[in-house]
Amino acid sequence: IRNEIENLEVTYEATHHGPTGLRKPLVFVEIGSSVELWRNTRLHEIVALAVYRSIDSLLRGSLPQCKRAVGFGGGHYSRRFTELALKGEYCFGHIIPKYAIREGVSTEVVESAIRKNYEGVEVVLLERKAGPKQFRERLREIANKSRKTLIVV
Repeated sequence: IRNEIENLEVTYEATHHGPTGLRKPLVFVEIGSSVELWRNTRLHEIVALAVYRSIDSLLRGSLPQCKRAVGFGGGHYSRRFTELALKGEYCFGHIIPKYAIREGVSTEVVESAIRKNYEGVEVVLLERKAGPKQFRERLREIANKSRKTLIVV
């Protein structure tokens, strides 16, 4: 498998389908952004295997040991948060990108992103230049109110 994907970038994609009102955990998995990648059946098989292994790990109670996190910052493809997850320290639920923060993400959405994570959230990660000072202060207040540690990365 490694040879087939070594030239592809694999990243978290920022939340843009929620947080939703659904009561069950929900994950979106996408393959690329071109017709060529969408039609590559081997990539479909690789994604299916990854999803299967993830569900199997969940059912066996052997999920990775990591701090459950929500992230704020980065672009549509969250390279920094992906890097942190691959190091094994953090597992991310929602990731709110810098462009949403700059457009004025509401307090309700921020609180919902923190609240609606599988098995809860332990930490809130904020990229250093993710938004204006007033957003960073509001996020710190929300994290404190929710009894979550805010970490600037």
